This record gives sequence, structure tokens and C-alpha cells, in this order.
Amino acid sequence: MNEFIEQFLIEARELVEQGVGDLLALESHPDDRGRLDSAFRAFHTLKGAAGIIDFAAMARALHVAEDALESVRSGARPLTPRLVGDGLNALDQVLQWLDRIEAAGEPPTDAEPQADAVIARFGAPPAEEPGGGPSADAPPVAAVAEAAPLEQRVLDAQIRMLLTAGPDGLAGRLRSAALVAERALLRLGRPGAAVGRALALALDAGDPTPLVDALRTGPAEDAALPAAAADAPVVRALRVDVERVDALVRLTGEITVVKTALGHLADTIAAGADSRQIGAALKAQNAILDRLVGDLQHAVLGIRVLPLRQVFQRFPRLVRELGVQLGKPVRLVTEGDDTEADKAIVDSLFEPLLHVLRNAVDHGVEDEAGRRAAGKPAIGLITLRGARQGDQVVIEIEDDGRGIDVDRVRRAAAERGIASRDALADLSDAAVIDLVFAPGFSTAAAVSDVSGRGVGMDAVRTAVERMGGRAVLESRPGSGTVARLILPFTVMMTRVMTVKAGAQLFGIPFDSIVETVRVAPDRVVAIGAARAVVIRDTTLPLVNLAETLGGPSVGGDPSRPDATVVVARISGQLVGLEVDGLGERLDVMLKQIGGLLSGLHGVSGATLLGDGQVLLVLDLPDLLR
Repeated sequence: MNEFIEQFLIEARELVEQGVGDLLALESHPDDRGRLDSAFRAFHTLKGAAGIIDFAAMARALHVAEDALESVRSGARPLTPRLVGDGLNALDQVLQWLDRIEAAGEPPTDAEPQADAVIARFGAPPAEEPGGGPSADAPPVAAVAEAAPLEQRVLDAQIRMLLTAGPDGLAGRLRSAALVAERALLRLGRPGAAVGRALALALDAGDPTPLVDALRTGPAEDAALPAAAADAPVVRALRVDVERVDALVRLTGEITVVKTALGHLADTIAAGADSRQIGAALKAQNAILDRLVGDLQHAVLGIRVLPLRQVFQRFPRLVRELGVQLGKPVRLVTEGDDTEADKAIVDSLFEPLLHVLRNAVDHGVEDEAGRRAAGKPAIGLITLRGARQGDQVVIEIEDDGRGIDVDRVRRAAAERGIASRDALADLSDAAVIDLVFAPGFSTAAAVSDVSGRGVGMDAVRTAVERMGGRAVLESRPGSGTVARLILPFTVMMTRVMTVKAGAQLFGIPFDSIVETVRVAPDRVVAIGAARAVVIRDTTLPLVNLAETLGGPSVGGDPSRPDATVVVARISGQLVGLEVDGLGERLDVMLKQIGGLLSGLHGVSGATLLGDGQVLLVLDLPDLLR
């Protein structure tokens, strides 16, 4: 991709962000002339940029949208919710085009049908009720933009094939149907992760039902999403403050000085200089180099940061569409969107935030009648805020809804077999609320396009822990709920403790370690095929790390008097990890594993030790799931 196209993509995404923000603000304040002018300028500039790169289809579609906004500016037509929706739909289509340009390095040549669809929306007669809102019969914007009969027919054909074929060759048919379904979902602009999970369940059970259910409900799972939000693109270009670049240049100069000094010391050693003097000089230069390398690491990480705005900006439109679909007037306010975090963190936030916001709209915020009965404003409020706290980034999603009904959670947990009724009765309210994160948990009475499948908050905690963070819920009955995601500022630099498992060293993220203990053999008890250990009157499951990693172990050897146990907190639960030895604490720069080992189960990254050995850093939640 040439630099000209790269610059176009950066500026076009910023203009789309500006246009979306202005249109959403105009929906609440249609008389805001400043926002109207700003939205018009965004469409006008986007149209001009499309013309510069010879992307005629995009320019043609935006020209019609620009004319519509100009007619509002001149007073020739009113600003209606329908017009706002049409403008947002046009910007959604622009984002899809930008993603294709980024992937191919040039504008698509088959974009005319999409441009025609955008133009048709602006030319269609308004379907509005007397109050000015969308007609009940008018489909939401997203439903019109993700409608694809061919892909739906493909999915239906896979369902028929799975239901009508005999038992012979079931595994092959399951894999084939899942592969075809994932391709169909990809064409619809939606991820197919749910299909992969359902395939695994179907293969284990020898029954196509889990996959059939996923194919029936999976396409609707993201139906409430704008097309551009369903698969958030990864930002591939960064704008860097010149002061950060200057800091790197200064550090490079200082490291060059140390390099020269070390070269001089090498010559001095070769000339037979006194070893004590050389040792002192080497120690001094090593201290300088250690400081400079630390500064360099922080400077490089500072270049990788992005504002949370990059992901926050996708959700006002989403919340608006969810509210329309569920018949709940709701507004999203963002705070602290200029808070910065490592690019890897920002890129991974879309999915967990999506699930939390869905739950906030569907389960948290009451409908208009319920809010009025509770003495609340008719329009629900959801606040999405970010803040930096030391080496952590804290993101809160707060709604002003009904809060979490603890008794209802207890009943749902019992009905779904998550715990017995007696055990649930003994749990504190905070512990019961934490069950919302349990796999398969849902209080929804029925599956809808928005929720009810029991994968939402479980996916939130899994995604957050994969980033080295944790997720918690706080509820204020009758006043609302706060979901808090506590994340590291960066996933590239992390502190680990090395442990020996079998014949190899591994790293365990220090943040997940509670303590390390020596355990006598008589404190280890067998529970069926598993083992447990009692530490300070608390019974913990005991897992042998070497055996879990598929290697040999000396753990459990009766000739050893004690076992070395690392107590770790995983998904809110304490687990004992039996290891064969403890090592040192290290601050390391993690590198993602690529090539044939990419996606390796239970491993978050790798780093090199001082002796050149590769250290694999474990992802404990993924390893022990």
C-alpha cells in the first residue's frame, strides 16, 4: 500500500468518527447548527477525498448524503430520525469500503451496488409515524444493511443437510457444514466464533443439534449491530507525537555512547589491563545500559499507545440501534475517551465491551413505562468511561437501570445446574452476582437477537483475563449496575515468575499469583480422579502443571517430602499449581508466537532469557479452561 492511500485511510476514518458523533448528537439536539455544519463538512470532505483516489462509487454515494444535509441546512427539509439513520448507514458503508481498501491497497472495483443501496435509502419515501420516529414496520438500519438472502439460503441448506442425513460420516458433515457456515457469516461481515464452539460440542456429543442451533441463532446474534461494528478493524497506522520520536532519538544517542565505551573496554581487556579496574568499569557501564534499556522499553511502548476513543466511538451508534430494536429509549455517554492504552489492549476491547453494553441495554435499563413508574427520566443513560490508574487502565460501563436481581440470579443458577440451591443460599450477594460470569449463565426467559444464549458475560471475563486483567460487577438495586474492566496498560511488558515443570522453564504472570507454599503429602487429598489441597482452611483444586502441559512430571513422587505449589487466582477462583521448582522474577517484553505455533493453547507469548533460552509465558485461564 502506498503512502497516499495510507494517509487517505487515516483521515477518512477520522472524518467518519466526526460524522457519526455529529449525527448522533443531532438526533438528540436537532437545532444544533454547529453540529449540523460539522456533519456536512465531514461528508463533503469524505466525498472530495474519494474523488482524489478515483473511488467514484464512494464519491457518488456521499454526494447524495451531502445534498440531503445541505437541504436541512437551508431549511428545505427537517432533520428526522430517518435521515439521521440514513446518514449513519452511509458512514457504515464507508467504513466497510475503507476496510477493503486497507486489505487490498486500492479502492474496490465492485462497489457500485453498495453505492446504489446508499443512494436508494436517501431517495426512498420516509416511513415515519406522526411523532417523527421510525415506523414500527420499518426495519432498523442495520437489518437493511446486513440483509443477504444468498448467504441465508446457504446456512439453511447446511441445517437441512445435518438434520436429514444418517449417522454415517457425521463428523465429516459437521466439519463441512461449520466451514461453509463460517464463510457465509464472513460474507455477512460477522465473525463465526460461535460456530466453532458449537462444532466442538457437536463432535464431542456425536449429535448435530448444537451446531444446528448455532446456525439457526448465530446469524441473528449480531443482527442488532451496524455492519461496520460487527467486525471492528484493527488499526494498522499510528500517529505519533513528535516528542516521543525525539525521545527515541535521544535514547539512541545515549545507547551509542555506551556501545562505544564497551568497545573501548574490550580493547583495554585485550591489552591486559587490571581485571579489578575492568570489572568496576563494566559494572558501571552495565548500570547505565540497564537504565537506558528500561527507558527505551517505556519509550517504545509509548509509541504503541492508542486513545480509547478508537474503540469507544463504535458504540454510540450500536446502543442507539439496540434501543430501537428493544423499544427502549437509551443514550450512551462516553467519558475519558482520550485515555491511552497499548494498541493490543485497545484492539481487543471491542468484543468484551460489546457484550457488556448489550446486557446493559437488554437487562439493565428498564423500558419507558418501567422508568416512569420508578420515577426516572424516560431515556435510559449508559456511561462508558475510561481512566488511567497507575499501570492499569480501568474501563467502567455504568447504567441507571434496575440493578441486578440477586434472587433471580440464584434461581437461574440453580435451574441451569451451576450450583445447588443449598450452596447458592449460603453465598453472599457479591458471590451470587459473580455467577453472572459463569459459562452458559443467563437470566433471559428466551433467546433473542440481542441476548439469552449464556455466552455474553462469560466471554467478557475470558477476553479480559486473556489480556491479563479482571472483570467485576457492582449492583445498586433500583439504581443501576457498574461493570468494571481492570486491564494492564500494556500486554507487551509484563512481570513473570519462572517455574520448572517437567524439564522445562515456564513463566507465570505475576499478577495472577497469590502466594507460593510448600505442602506436605498428607495435606493433598484425592477427590475421584482429581486432587485437592487444604491451605489455611480453604480447599483448592490441585493441578500438576507438567501433566497439564502434556509432559513428564516428578510431582506426586512419594519420595519427595513436600510439594511446591503456586496459588493462583483464575476467573475469580483460587487454584493450586504443583510445580517442580521455583525460579526468579523477571520483567519481560512479550512477543506473540507466530508461524506454526501461532494460536498455541495456553500460551500468551514468549521471551528470551539471558542464556538465549526461549521462555513460554502461560495463559492460565486458557490453559485450565
